Amino acid sequence: MEGSSRLDRKYGTNECSELIQAVLRQVWEEFYAWEQPASRTAINSLLRNPAKHTEGTTTPPPLDLDNEVLSAFSEWSLDSHPETLQFIDYPEADSITTHIPTYTIELPVFQSHDAYEGSAPLSRNIHVGDDPDNMPFLPFADDPSFDFIDHQTAYKYLSWQDLPDPDLQVIVMETIHRLHTTYNLSLEQIESTGTLPISLFPTINSPGLLHMSKLRDWPAWPQLTLNSNLPLSAFGPPKAEDLYDRVTKSLRNFCPNLNCIDPYCYVHIEMNPMPPPKLPPFDNADEPTQKAPCGPHCFQLLREKENEAESWTAEESNELRTILQLCGDVPPCDLAILCLKPCYQVSTEKLRIMQEIERPVETDLASRYFSNAPPKKELKPDRNRLPPPPKEPCRHSGPCDQFYLTSTGHSLEHCHCAFNNTRCQRNCQCPTTCKNRWKGCDCHNGRRTAVCGSDSCVCRRAGRECDPEICLSCNARDQTHPCQNAHIQRGLSKRTLAKKSGMGYGMGLFLDEPAKIGDYISEYIGELIYEPTVDSRDDVARHRGRTYLFGLNEGVSVDSSLAGNEMRYINHSKKANCRAQMKLVNGEQRIGIYACRNIAKGVELSLDYGPKFFDR
Repeated sequence: MEGSSRLDRKYGTNECSELIQAVLRQVWEEFYAWEQPASRTAINSLLRNPAKHTEGTTTPPPLDLDNEVLSAFSEWSLDSHPETLQFIDYPEADSITTHIPTYTIELPVFQSHDAYEGSAPLSRNIHVGDDPDNMPFLPFADDPSFDFIDHQTAYKYLSWQDLPDPDLQVIVMETIHRLHTTYNLSLEQIESTGTLPISLFPTINSPGLLHMSKLRDWPAWPQLTLNSNLPLSAFGPPKAEDLYDRVTKSLRNFCPNLNCIDPYCYVHIEMNPMPPPKLPPFDNADEPTQKAPCGPHCFQLLREKENEAESWTAEESNELRTILQLCGDVPPCDLAILCLKPCYQVSTEKLRIMQEIERPVETDLASRYFSNAPPKKELKPDRNRLPPPPKEPCRHSGPCDQFYLTSTGHSLEHCHCAFNNTRCQRNCQCPTTCKNRWKGCDCHNGRRTAVCGSDSCVCRRAGRECDPEICLSCNARDQTHPCQNAHIQRGLSKRTLAKKSGMGYGMGLFLDEPAKIGDYISEYIGELIYEPTVDSRDDVARHRGRTYLFGLNEGVSVDSSLAGNEMRYINHSKKANCRAQMKLVNGEQRIGIYACRNIAKGVELSLDYGPKFFDR
């Protein structure tokens, strides 16, 4: 009864903070009561028995330098009194000490290399946001002309003063698990109090503990709950016998953005949700069919056998049920491959399972709840210009009008997709039939123009690349298909070569194959940073005399000074042969470089940086 009352109880703000502090203190004491003897045991396991020492001396081979080498380094001087190096080897229980005489060679001073800058190579933008408040090092420490005092004001402390504490991460993770399971506190409630020493969700300075928990190992602390049911957490391995648990926990480690689909994404750290699953149709007559049957046992050929009873074990039926819950629009032909069953049997079992799944009742919420709502912004379906997309997809289940009904049914809140006058994207949690979703283009291969190669393509006209999931007629998902509006997501860059510029700027970028007007050259890649970081990096860029910033939108810029690709070497010219264009690629803003005239192989590429660049 006591546990049940805890779950049903509602806590005030002050009471909630006191509860979090009490649980945190308890977990802290339990962890360090275990950690000290566990560490002592681990260290003692590394000890060896007292070793028996053996002394030895090895005579080095004579220094063998041929006449050509000696003539090339005639200024070398060979020390006639060699020093001795000592090596201690521990093969088993004994140790062997070996003394090796060595020669000392004095070399002349080498000519210094020209100053250069290093940049980590990237194939995709990485999200940095704001640089941390700790300063890793002092730039230009040997240059007295650099104003390091003014530069230090952008930081609060040095890097070695704020090192992450892995023990504290363990303590906080166990604390939020107990608060969630024992006291029914959500992660949002816990975070809103500001009581924990580590932020759970991404902030301007940190990706958050929930994100960092995916990137580390955990100690063998018996009190640590690995099979946690915390939402948004990749905490602990999935249950081997639960297919749904295995799939959903694996998806938490993979970025659902079509530009990534990679584990532990460093671009979209805000934990975008997976797209909502599509419900299966009621009847196989409504099933999406292939152009041809999948085989002799296809449900399209053997519909008369669909009602025949077939033997399905409980485990096989549960696996099919799980697949339908995750991706309900998969046709029986594909389900047969996943279930290792004949297609017509899968079709029959699918119909039986669908009769047991409760389907939501579709109602006209817009006309029912929005009659007295505040005035709406008109959603124009044919917008010529696409505003920047929202920071995250909408997460409500109601209609995507300017306002929507909350889950409690008592208040109206903004749908930020509609409120920002932008289209819903694939990761939005609104229904797939939402009228505000982007519908894609219906371009076909023509005789005179390339597919999606002109402004007649609605995606191209709106500043979007074709979406491989919805632009089906142009076949944007096929890598071999000539859709001319999917170059950035496919990575179809021209070959380039960075070498000394002929414009007097130092290094430059040269085309290593011919390009026609309008051809895609490559993407401008770097670190995605916020405006505060732009300002803090500005003094270093000014002192260096070069900046690699490219404005993406009002709040985010792409900086390739520390990490980027070869596009950072494109120099400025008033008569530029390339242009930069922002494209919305599967819901993400990216910068593409395109040829604005025919360019021959070996020509240096150039961009017009614009007047604002030189005003900084």
